[in-house]
Amino acid sequence: MDYTAVKELNARLMERFNLPDYESLLLKLKVDFRHLDKWGNMAPKYIGPEPKKHPDGTYEDYWGLRYRKLEYQPGCFYNEHVQPPLANASTVQDIEKHPWPKPEWIDFSAIPDYCQKHKDYCIVGGLGATFNMICFFRGMEQTMLDIYDNPALMEAIIEKIFEFKHEYNLRMLEAAGGRMDILFVSDDMGSQNGLIVSKETLKRFVFPCFKKFALLAHKYNALLMLHSDGAIHDIIPDLIDLGVDIINPVQPGCPGMDAAQLKREFGKNLCFHGLLDTQRLMPYGTPWEIQAEIKNLVESVGAEGGLALSPSNNLQIDVPVENVLAVYGNE
Repeated sequence: MDYTAVKELNARLMERFNLPDYESLLLKLKVDFRHLDKWGNMAPKYIGPEPKKHPDGTYEDYWGLRYRKLEYQPGCFYNEHVQPPLANASTVQDIEKHPWPKPEWIDFSAIPDYCQKHKDYCIVGGLGATFNMICFFRGMEQTMLDIYDNPALMEAIIEKIFEFKHEYNLRMLEAAGGRMDILFVSDDMGSQNGLIVSKETLKRFVFPCFKKFALLAHKYNALLMLHSDGAIHDIIPDLIDLGVDIINPVQPGCPGMDAAQLKREFGKNLCFHGLLDTQRLMPYGTPWEIQAEIKNLVESVGAEGGLALSPSNNLQIDVPVENVLAVYGNE
């Protein structure tokens, strides 16, 4: 069992159970995973230059990406990308001039103690999105044009992103000293109905990164978990060939993503992490419907192992507390 939710829902659950912090919530829900650098925890610490804050309320992260905090429901916020910093770049030299982050800006010294403290759990960590991040730097529309009009620019940005993330993951695995079970990387390649771009585009720009991440994970006896939302059935055989061990989140309702069918097709080669529908079932279903779906998933996908049950994405603020408890069985 794994767990992920927006901080506002976490706060509601902690209030319900009178819990002091996020770790106490994970213990209460009997969650089997601990994430080093996602979903409520940041064991690696950023120690680089202070990111910029702008008078209009926007701010930058260490990538030089700019965000604005937006309220999507009363009292609930997301940080949305604005003003892609490389939108006007036209040459590889323009890419080189961007202030790219340096691995030494991250302090991994807390990781050994964290791994020792949580040695009885499945420990996960890692960075991996490349193609998604190009859209943050260039904008979605311009990125789609670059695939055909300026592939050299795409490759230059990917090289910069991958260079940092590969070194980050290497240093994290080394700091963990063999106690990190899963290297987690991500690239959303699927829409609600199919691939966002062609398989040929993914083979050229994205798959080589996955192959290198898989080699790195396996060198340190870790499994490689790949996150991609959407309908990605058509590339799952390719992902297996690249060395992917675990697929997350298996988004129910998308064509070709029926969990039981995926188990029949690919269960000998893959574990499936996620599967609990966060679009309809978790916000709008009843506790009885949720428990029935869990029983179905355990009996089909979980047969002979290979299932890590978790929400298919962050549980949002509109998910009733009772529906969360229907999954994790705590009152």
